[in-house]
Formats: sequence, structure tokens, C-alpha cells
Amino acid sequence: GVWLALPEMLYPPEHPYSLEGIGSHEDLMNASLEHVQNFYSSWYAPNNARLAVAGDFDSESLKPRIEELFGPLQPAIVPAHTAVEEVREVQQKRQVLEDQVPAPALVMAWHSPSYFTPGDAELDVLANILAGHAAARLDARLVYGEGQALQTWVGQLSAKRGSTFLVWIQAEPGADLSAIEAVVVEEIAGIAGEKPATADELAIALNNREMSFLTDLEGLLARAEALQGYAFYMGKDFGPAEDIERYQGVTAESLKAVIDEWLSPGNVSVIEVHPKEEEPEATEGGEL
Repeated sequence: GVWLALPEMLYPPEHPYSLEGIGSHEDLMNASLEHVQNFYSSWYAPNNARLAVAGDFDSESLKPRIEELFGPLQPAIVPAHTAVEEVREVQQKRQVLEDQVPAPALVMAWHSPSYFTPGDAELDVLANILAGHAAARLDARLVYGEGQALQTWVGQLSAKRGSTFLVWIQAEPGADLSAIEAVVVEEIAGIAGEKPATADELAIALNNREMSFLTDLEGLLARAEALQGYAFYMGKDFGPAEDIERYQGVTAESLKAVIDEWLSPGNVSVIEVHPKEEEPEATEGGEL
């Protein structure tokens, strides 16, 4: 329910991100074979695709093979992508959901900078300072300190036409979600105010980033996909070295600036998820 509700809370109906990518169950059930075929023929065309080849190969002998395999594919008239304005204001601030969950959860989502734009790297670093390890501020306070949460997750969900900075707190059964929300707001405000990121926190965040970055690039397919992504988003002059350099420039001051610009406590979509109450069982006579 969260992933269907959140896009509508963040984006206006005319924005392509206002619907969850894979669609609702109702959308999927209503899709016809003709609909799927038309979508495929419109978008899956060679003039709307990139090809990456990775490995130990000889370029001169490979090019004829590529032509043989992909040359017969016919181009299509690809529909124009929708041009959209940057969205900064959330459309709906609060929603309460009930679901088949054992304990409540709190989800907070802010609009944030698009992929590879200024501030995107800072929010990746902020996510690491807030959650994901014992020294992170929300974990230290909510999980190991006050015992209000079972688990925390914070991430910068980067995308081309606008990103989302997401906080997900899996609370203890019976926990006060409003109190947890206040802690999240307080800790983010602290990093922009009287408790800025320390040198140790920045070092941990950068080390964690570099470790996961290099681990993700161990496989040949992963390296090919990464280079494809850089070419798609940034062009041929941008690669892994330039990507990791973005994070090396993050400072306590740049974190403060991004928080002040994007993470206002008055411009956030909040979803409370509560365990669904069980329906009382009917008696033998059909009466409750």
C-alpha cells in the first residue's frame, strides 16, 4: 500500500512519477495483450536503445558480429518523452494505512535533487549518517537507545526527473509513531544546526560508499551496466572516478545547505502504517 500511495502524495497527476512504476494490481489485471504489444513496439526499438559490450574482445572482429545480430532490427517512431517541471512541493502531507503487518511503521518522504545534480551525493551521505549501522544517529537513538524501533532505513532514491529522500522506521509493537517522527525531524535538523556531521561520520559514510561502490563493480555485467548508466545520464566524459569524486567533496556545510533547501519538516509526505485489526469471529448462530 505504501508504494502505491506515496507517488500520489508526492507528485501531481500529470507527472510521470505520480504512479508507481509497475502499476497497481488492478492496472496489471486490466492490461490487454494488445496494450503490451503496442507498448513494446513503441519503445523497444534500436533507435531508442544503447548497446554495451564488456569483456576481453577485439573491436574490429566484434563490430561485424554486432551488425549481424542487431542490424536487421527496424527502427520505430518513438514517442516523445513528457517534459515536466521540477516538483518541490508535496501534494499530500499525511496518510494512515492499515495492513497485514505485525508492528507499525513510519514512512517519511521528501522531494530531493535529481540523479547526479548538486545535492544528490550529499543526501546519500546523509542517509548513511542517519541509518544503517550501529553508529548511525537514528539507529543509536531509536533502536539501541530508546528502543522504539526494530529497524531503520534511510535512502536517497535518485531518479532523472526528481528524486525522493525516504526514511522508513519499522517500529516496535505499540510504539508511538508521532514520537518517532519527532525524533527523525530533530536529528535531521541537528545535522543542519547545532549537531553538524562530524569528521568521523563523514569518513564512515565515505568509506561505506566506496566499499559498496567497488563491491558493486566486481562483476563484468555490473561494470557494463554502470558505464551504460553514466553514458545515459551524464555522457561519455563521466565515469566511476567522477562519480566517487562527488562524495569526496561532501562536507558538514554542504550537508547543511542541502537539508535547508530540501528537507523542510513542513514539506514532507508522512505515512503511518498500523496493523490491521482482526475481524471478530462470528458465533455459531451467525451473531457476534
